Amino acid sequence: MPERKRGPAVDHDGAWKEALDHYLQPFLHLCFPIVYTGIDWTQAATPLDQELQKVVRDAQIGKRRVDKLFRVYRRDGTEEWLLVHIEIQSQPDPGLPERMYRYHHRIVDRYDQRVVSLAVLADNSPHFHPGPFEQETWGCRVRFEYPTCNC
Repeated sequence: MPERKRGPAVDHDGAWKEALDHYLQPFLHLCFPIVYTGIDWTQAATPLDQELQKVVRDAQIGKRRVDKLFRVYRRDGTEEWLLVHIEIQSQPDPGLPERMYRYHHRIVDRYDQRVVSLAVLADNSPHFHPGPFEQETWGCRVRFEYPTCNC
């Protein structure tokens, strides 16, 4: 059987990142409507890519990277601001729940702000449904849940 030639690798994550930079508002409206309605869209969402890379670098967890981080403001009129952390997952990954927890924790620790972590599951697997991250030792328990959207 002749060897099948592979074309150039497709950068799915890069396409998602670029789309989120331009279409964050309709993306959240479609995929995470509760988050969308909580945001004051009269104030621009600010991408925090440089800050995010510092957090990921500080985490020392290999070459993994979180995809997008934005600063947004709440619709309810408070001065509080939220970081919306969006992880685009294009392949089933059983380590996703722990990675989501670690990045969420690092971002909260660094900025001392509330964080909304969202996972977009863009894989083809109908069987991949990541659950929460849970860890327990001698009665000390952590459980981290986050909204997901299958695209």
